[in-house]
Amino acid sequence: MRPPSSASGKVAIVVGGGSGIGAARVREFAANGYRVVTMSPSGRARALAESLGGAGLDGSNTSTEDLRACVGLTVSRYGRVETAGSVARPCPADHVSVAAGESRWCPVQDSVSWLRYLQ
Repeated sequence: MRPPSSASGKVAIVVGGGSGIGAARVREFAANGYRVVTMSPSGRARALAESLGGAGLDGSNTSTEDLRACVGLTVSRYGRVETAGSVARPCPADHVSVAAGESRWCPVQDSVSWLRYLQ
């Protein structure tokens, strides 16, 4: 997924942005004008996001609480989310979306916007 070059000011969440492809995605989003929020259990995603002027937190994609915290941080800091994706594995254990009351989950590996269920 390549962010558009005219994305100045848009907001993206990358789950699993601490290293490898996830970190590359975070850097590319930031280079293309996105404000980025990212999460990983290692702390590397948070450090990367902060070094790029974004925000991050230490958490796991297998925790619904951590995913909600990531969305909450994004909305509280930037007021919205335009896109989200994940390169984290494994899939969340409970396969429940972060939306209150939802029982659907887009598989993390598909890199589709699971945030569509928050609208």
